[in-house]
Amino acid sequence: MVNPSKAIIVPVFLATLISCRPDGPLPVTRVSFGSAPPPPERTTVEEEELVAVATDPPDPEAIRTEYRVDLVLRYHSMQLSVEKERQHRASAPVTTSRRLGRFALEYWIGDELLERLRFDFPLLAVDSPDDVVEKGLDTRIQLDAPVVPRATRVRVLDRKTRAEWPMNLEVFASVIEEPGNSSD
Repeated sequence: MVNPSKAIIVPVFLATLISCRPDGPLPVTRVSFGSAPPPPERTTVEEEELVAVATDPPDPEAIRTEYRVDLVLRYHSMQLSVEKERQHRASAPVTTSRRLGRFALEYWIGDELLERLRFDFPLLAVDSPDDVVEKGLDTRIQLDAPVVPRATRVRVLDRKTRAEWPMNLEVFASVIEEPGNSSD
């Protein structure tokens, strides 16, 4: 016996088209469902991730500058290292691109986020329930990052694990004049 309080009434339009009865009522099919399953329980880690992501400030307005840093980062066995960081001057100002990514290069002054460059390492963009791939992965990415002179702290943040790696403030937050370009 179908319990009417737990049934959904679905008009069957196909039957109407087949019968072509414009003067009669629409045929009705009842589909019965049991009680709803309980919602999945969240683990402490998932709750912490949700809180952390919810408290991250939004991306600020993109910075446009001709002073840039060629940056090569290496991700090896869940650790990040810098393989190359070289400041250069572009021929024209470049605006920092806005995209999604698990990792973020962030420029801060106190509690104010000045700039954020999001990125992903190859093979780490997909979230997996286990860290088997991450533990053995050795991968690199090349970025074109801005120089932000107002920054007092520059870091790379892994938004999944909340791990942070400080970056060389001299390279990312101060304009280094190339030899021969001095205005003296």
